[in-house]
Amino acid sequence: MNKLRQIALLCGIAIALTVAIGGYAVTHSASAKSGWRTVNPNGIFNAAGIPTTSGIENIYIVKTGQNYAANFSGLGTDNVLATITASGGSVNIPYNTSFAIVVAVKGSSENMAYVQVENLKVELAASGAFTITQENSANENEHIFASGSGYIRVNVVWDNSTNYYKEAPSGSLSLNPVRLWLWS
Repeated sequence: MNKLRQIALLCGIAIALTVAIGGYAVTHSASAKSGWRTVNPNGIFNAAGIPTTSGIENIYIVKTGQNYAANFSGLGTDNVLATITASGGSVNIPYNTSFAIVVAVKGSSENMAYVQVENLKVELAASGAFTITQENSANENEHIFASGSGYIRVNVVWDNSTNYYKEAPSGSLSLNPVRLWLWS
């Protein structure tokens, strides 16, 4: 192999590694550049209480007509039909009952340029009994339910444009991915 071809092959390998590693570096490195970064790139979460910095707290399946600016933790069955506390979690939802999906998250100044709801998004997709195309939440579906020095806690709502969702008898639903994105 001649010298020029060896250099070209080595450059090709270096470029391929940079591209493969670059996606990870963009979402995880502390960079001087601003941009959207996810705190759970694989869409995996384990909510052992309120995250100390930023993260997903819980996913709630709630009855219709709720105050989305309320903390759903501990509200019981008058408001919450089911709570998912970790990736792979499974819950039973009463069939033919209208519901919304609420992802409770925390954003912290350690991961956000400015601690405000506009700098926070949740990505979600659903398949099974119905489909939600993979999308990021809109500001009007993000409701602050607690805030303090250097953090906000937000309920991010999917309610099918206030038409809600229903599960059929023997139906199943998978939420994947569920990711928290923060602007930093």
